[in-house]
This record gives sequence, structure tokens and C-alpha cells, in this order.
Amino acid sequence: MITPNDQQQDLIDSKEGIHVVDAGAGTGKTFTVTRRYAEIVDQEDVEPEDVLLVTFTNNAATEMRERIVANCDYGMRELADAPIQTFHSLCHDILMEHGFEAPTLLGIDDRITGSTRVLEDENVEKAQFREFIRRFSDDHPEYDDFFRAVTEPVELLGLINQLAAKGVFPTADGWYRNSERHLDGDFEAFREIFDELNQPRNDGNKQSKLRSKLGRYGRDKCYLPNAPEKDEVRGGWGEKQVPVAVARLTFDEQRAGLKNFVHDVYHEYLEFALSRNYLNFSFLQLFAFVLLCDDHRLRDDVAFEYVMIDEFQDSSE
Repeated sequence: MITPNDQQQDLIDSKEGIHVVDAGAGTGKTFTVTRRYAEIVDQEDVEPEDVLLVTFTNNAATEMRERIVANCDYGMRELADAPIQTFHSLCHDILMEHGFEAPTLLGIDDRITGSTRVLEDENVEKAQFREFIRRFSDDHPEYDDFFRAVTEPVELLGLINQLAAKGVFPTADGWYRNSERHLDGDFEAFREIFDELNQPRNDGNKQSKLRSKLGRYGRDKCYLPNAPEKDEVRGGWGEKQVPVAVARLTFDEQRAGLKNFVHDVYHEYLEFALSRNYLNFSFLQLFAFVLLCDDHRLRDDVAFEYVMIDEFQDSSE
């Protein structure tokens, strides 16, 4: 049997406060987490259902359960229903028990049902999304200009999933809890990235990566008639950097039309998925989050005494 070192034992014995374990691969993080779980549930006033242990794959959850059984007074049968699971499994459980009406909180006139399936295969969902986006494009000629600028429409699905991970959710008439503010961005963060990409290369003898990427600017017929001239965006002949003023010009560009486009694609895809009786992993988290935000009593009811997250670095926003 492996004996914990002093640092591991301190964590295993801890019962209060927030702890972060920052250590490399193979240093015993999962070993320590499972031992700590076993130590916690062996207390007289704690039951397995009081402790949430989250990891990122079903296989990892199964392995953790087996390790815990080997180190505590509970058997595999007694821990069968203990919340040792993935984030997505937790969200699914919450929705199946409490969340059939969750879509209505976003102004969607549809429901989650006991037969709503979780679409795990990305290729299957991409096929569904392509069907959706064809219908959406036909129904919304006002967005033709945006579709002309989209090389691969299925990339919009990736955008939707990223927004869901950041807590940006559409409602029927806007954005949930003013989450639209995240779409407007942070100029300081944008400027840092701009400056990094705009540094001349090869000790100043080669143009910046940003200026190089803009080499084809102006050749695409989709640009608006009043778009800036090429020299205004890239700088004149022989320049190695994009003019600094372009950062502010770009950031301050009016994006109301683009945000409306993203909103409508996002909201109508949620409706489409529900009409086809499926949710993806991002939508599981989205609806569970909205449900818990809006229902304080439910949030208290499903709370845990202890929460532990394994492989936290793999979590999304």
C-alpha cells in the first residue's frame, strides 16, 4: 500500500476551507483526492451523497470509485449512486430531476423530456447543425452578407459552444443576465494580443505576423464600400508594423449587426436541438446553470457539503 507523504497527508486530513493542488503528472494528485474523499465519508455525520467528486471522463470516474472503495468502509454497491461523476453527468442529473422547464427561462417554447438524448458524437452533431444552418440561411435573407463572409458555416457551432462555456446565453429578446457585455470584449486584453502579434520579426528586419496576415486585405469583394484603404490598415510601403491606431479602430467597429446574427443563430439552434430532442454537452451545462441561477431554493436543495474537482485544468470557463 502506498503511504502518503507529509503534504499529501495534510490534504487528506483537511476538512475545511478551499485547497488547490498544483503539481505535475505522476505526483499523486488523484491518489490524494480519492484518499481525502474516503477520509471525509468515514466521518459519522457525512454520507456519500453529501460529497461531490467531479472528474472529466466516465472512465476516470469509475477508476476513482474503485480507488475509494479500496480505502473506506463503503462497498461498491453502497457508492453506486454517490455523485462521483463528470460535470456533464451532474448537469444531466439536475436537468432530468428538476429541469424540464429550463428552456422557458430563455424564452424557448419547448421542454426537456426524460427521453431527451445527449449527442456525444461531434460528427453527428455537425451533420445536424449543417441541416439547421441551411434552414436558417433560407429563413433569414437579411443575414446573407454574414454568410458570404463565413467560409465554413459549421464553425458557428464552435462559436456557440465557446459562448456557452463563458456563460453567454441568448434569450428570446436579448441576452441572459446582460451576458452580451462579454461580446463587446476588453480593449486592454485585446491590445496586449494586438501588440504581441504586431512585433517586427527577425530583430526588426521582417514585418510582423499581424501585418503579414493582412497582406490580402482589400482583395475580397465582400468588404463594405466605406472600409478603410489597405495602406490605412497595413501601413505604407516598407513598414514592418500595422499602425497602432488600427487597434482602436478595429475594437470600436460597430458590431450590432454581427451580434444580432450570432444571437439569432444561437437561439434558433437551441430551439432546433430541442425540437430534435437532443442536447450537446455545452447545452447541458447551459440549461443547468440557468436553472440554478433562477431557482434559489433548488440551488440550496442540490448543494453539497464537500466538492472536489479532479483535473481542474481541463475545465472550461
